[in-house]
Amino acid sequence: MFAWQAGFNYHITTNVSAKIAATLYNYIGLERSTVNTVGSLSPYFGDPYIGEGAYNYYGGVPPNTAIGVSGYSPGQQFNNLPGYASVSYPMNQVGLNDLQVLEVPFEFDFKISQLDAQVFGDAAYNLEGAQRAETAAAAYSYVLSQTIGAIPRSFPAQTHDVKAYQIGFDLASQGGRGLVYGTTSKKNAWELRSYWQHVEQYALDPNLPDLDFFNGAANLQGVYAALAYSFTDNFIGTFRYGRASRINDLLGTGGSDTGDIAQINPINNYSIYQVDLTFRF
Repeated sequence: MFAWQAGFNYHITTNVSAKIAATLYNYIGLERSTVNTVGSLSPYFGDPYIGEGAYNYYGGVPPNTAIGVSGYSPGQQFNNLPGYASVSYPMNQVGLNDLQVLEVPFEFDFKISQLDAQVFGDAAYNLEGAQRAETAAAAYSYVLSQTIGAIPRSFPAQTHDVKAYQIGFDLASQGGRGLVYGTTSKKNAWELRSYWQHVEQYALDPNLPDLDFFNGAANLQGVYAALAYSFTDNFIGTFRYGRASRINDLLGTGGSDTGDIAQINPINNYSIYQVDLTFRF
């Protein structure tokens, strides 16, 4: 993986500044799996990303017919299909094919009275996203066609699902910026942080999104909010909330599956509450 970035930080006044950058990510040297034993090279980063779950996967063959079930071993059905399974999914969730992502993060810092305020965001576009979508749709249809007892199912390539963005606002007392992430603490300081996030199925490397909220999954959009307060100079209490829903109902919610909800694809709706107590020393 290569990342190429250029940007600038400009101070408009003493208390007002803007920061923006342009970043290009690309991947080289991806190797396809070449053996017939499923799991020997899992999770198959070099093979086609599919991102679909196994709902209605086997027709009439229990126990794999429940909608949403995708957390079972591929088993013997896939011994002749190297690379199409990964991380205990019958469909590849982690493939890095056709990813050339242009990303533009930005921040705008200013004051509201004595409070530190920030508007921040990030926008990304996969320049090879259309090909990634076409490859995923073709691979999905192929796996179904090669699987005994599979219910026929396909979808047209969703070539427009190649974008991701985040826009948010942060407000903190003096010395409070960073409390939400536990990187700083000052007695009686506080910080409020919130953002809206939208990640389409073929926009990003599925192994990189933050796992703390939205399960690190693609094809989800939703809101995040956090409030942190420093009781002492080294003791912080933080409350976090996230809620998301599926963007495109034709597609699953692909991802590396190491978040809070394991082995579920698609995730139709997602809510999480977290309360943290942090002691810094």
